[in-house]
Amino acid sequence: MKIAIQNIHQLSGLRHFKLHNYAIEMVKLGFIDLLYFDDPRFLLSRDFLDIYQKYTAQELGILKTRISFRQEDLNQCDVLLNFDSTPEQFTPAVKQFKGLKIFHAMDYFWYEPFVKKAKRLKEYGIDFVMGYGSHDIDDLYFQKYSSAILILCCY
Repeated sequence: MKIAIQNIHQLSGLRHFKLHNYAIEMVKLGFIDLLYFDDPRFLLSRDFLDIYQKYTAQELGILKTRISFRQEDLNQCDVLLNFDSTPEQFTPAVKQFKGLKIFHAMDYFWYEPFVKKAKRLKEYGIDFVMGYGSHDIDDLYFQKYSSAILILCCY
């Protein structure tokens, strides 16, 4: 099974301070086949410079995976993971991806009401939502607005 992570540079805390990060650990351990970026202009951004100044390629694990900006490369994967919490995570590449789509709920109220995000999760064909806790059991607000979304194993 081939796994891709979309826009890993959007991980919470990656740019502004060093952080033990489970997504980076998955890359470092060789579980991720592709780091997919929607926009090559990212390489010219302040985000890229901030990350480049804080981490080595070895610390990010990028020597153990492929990096691509091409939809064709993404479509060779079976699973797409996304750990972003902004509305920008929903791109044409996500909608066109035919494999299993798993998005992190993050703190789902930061950028917009979850009712809007839940609609977009459904519209873009997201198969599973993962979270920090058992949102499907312990979070009545989440349950109310995510009725058609399956919850993946929480940690």
